[in-house]
Amino acid sequence: MSISNCVTFLFISTSFLLLIEPVKAQDCGSKNGISIPCWDDFKDSDEGSESLPFYPYTKRPNGCSIPGGRPGEYDNFGSLGYDFSFREPCNNHDRCYYTLGTDANDCNTRYRAELFQVCHNGASQPLKPQDFFTGGASRAAVIENCLTRADFMSQAVFAVQHRYHTEAQNAQADYRKFGLKPRPFRTAFPDF
Repeated sequence: MSISNCVTFLFISTSFLLLIEPVKAQDCGSKNGISIPCWDDFKDSDEGSESLPFYPYTKRPNGCSIPGGRPGEYDNFGSLGYDFSFREPCNNHDRCYYTLGTDANDCNTRYRAELFQVCHNGASQPLKPQDFFTGGASRAAVIENCLTRADFMSQAVFAVQHRYHTEAQNAQADYRKFGLKPRPFRTAFPDF
């Protein structure tokens, strides 16, 4: 093969590769071993890929966040060397809201209890140096700070529960219907 033929071959091959769209490597879960496509239709305009569906939920649980905020922004709380993570209670709260047929009050009551449990579990963290000087008063203050934050977070969800729970339930119902309908240029996946 001559150099000119090699150059022509490489040019054509490279041009062909430029026409191929790169595949997005997003994992949106699977059902019965079949990968479920990621559809941007359920993302709000200000959301990134962290809000793509993840079967069986319209939106993947993304930690402690507020609408328009960064996912997981409020996951962790630290005070006087003690660290608390609210991520799992927040993820459970997301799952509850996006499970069809749930009650907002039940989801929020469970969320509150889980947040408070995180604070009480903090009492089992190893003693910090300041605890030896304060006779444990600093640990008690830290746990009280944690409980105050947990109370604030739970009151916030109770205050807006009707709007956001209703939106989540409606989105979840649409997601289930959406997945059952064939869509142009996309493959529908098996029923849920």
